Amino acid sequence: MTALQAGNDDNEFFVWKMNGDAVTKVPVAISQVNGEGAIVSSGITQGDVLVNSNLRKLREGKHVDVVEKEQ
Repeated sequence: MTALQAGNDDNEFFVWKMNGDAVTKVPVAISQVNGEGAIVSSGITQGDVLVNSNLRKLREGKHVDVVEKEQ
């Protein structure tokens, strides 16, 4: 699964970041894409919690419940 989504314009990408119990749409810059994923060069920092499921249902400020996957 991926948290990265393409925007409406070329080279426009974003992720949904947790902000308390709601989500915020955060634009990100991508420096490289390969078969395993993408390298995000700006927009998020280590420790940010990103949403990676039900992405089409998200809207700015929408309340979400965090469910941690067992490893």
